[in-house]
Amino acid sequence: EYDADRGIFILRHKQGNMPVKVAEERYDPATRTFRSKGGLPGILPKNWSVETAWQQIDKDTSKWTMKIFEHDRLDFTSEQVARRVK
Repeated sequence: EYDADRGIFILRHKQGNMPVKVAEERYDPATRTFRSKGGLPGILPKNWSVETAWQQIDKDTSKWTMKIFEHDRLDFTSEQVARRVK
């Protein structure tokens, strides 16, 4: 769902008996990037948080990054670049 007052997309996901995951995403049209920040209840401890970004580089390339923080200290990063094969 889109919250126009806050300018964010709210994503809810439930899988099996796991708690509902809620993410808030913002889109930056200048950089063509979706960014989200939040926790993963039932997966990560409460003092951990996750930031993700998905950017469309060009029509055939996108980049996804994930950062995991413990007590606001960066603990883990991952980056993936995907290219369409023609």
